[in-house]
Amino acid sequence: MIPQDPPVRGLMQVIHLHWTKASRGGKGASVRSAVPLAFEIPDDRLLEIDGQLRVEEQHWGERNAFAEPLRHRQRQVAVADGFKLGCVTVGGHAQGLSVRYRWDATHGGAPDRSFLDRDLIVPPGQWLRICSNGRFSDADTGEWYYEQVTVNVACSAGGVSGRIFVDQAPAHDLRLLADLW
Repeated sequence: MIPQDPPVRGLMQVIHLHWTKASRGGKGASVRSAVPLAFEIPDDRLLEIDGQLRVEEQHWGERNAFAEPLRHRQRQVAVADGFKLGCVTVGGHAQGLSVRYRWDATHGGAPDRSFLDRDLIVPPGQWLRICSNGRFSDADTGEWYYEQVTVNVACSAGGVSGRIFVDQAPAHDLRLLADLW
């Protein structure tokens, strides 16, 4: 990772959906598909993040019919240290933030999409979205379950607004979605 002057600020939002075949079609799929791909992050969570990457994760699922997040997690890491979550790695770059997508079966599920691997740069004032999905097999039951992960990454060399993901279109919008049968 490359140090920066002035230090960049990063904002990473992860929206993780988890479902079984009960929500593959019909009403379950409609409700699941209604979960937004981006949310506002309260500005008070963005204080003093120079040189930091603020990570906000939401986990949604069938247990409450996708009515609200089942879990919410917040953390902050140094941009210089980088951060990896599933198939996505974010770190510092001389021009802003480096975002790398590398498919692997453990995190990305089936089918194989390694041919979709990407390396992108997010300059200050912009953001990008990577949305991917996968089919997995439960180790205990053998039953299939499905996941969709949306990762939004914004970069700023000054103040960053918690509304960037809802007020501004992404500079890159990668939809790495497969047909999950």
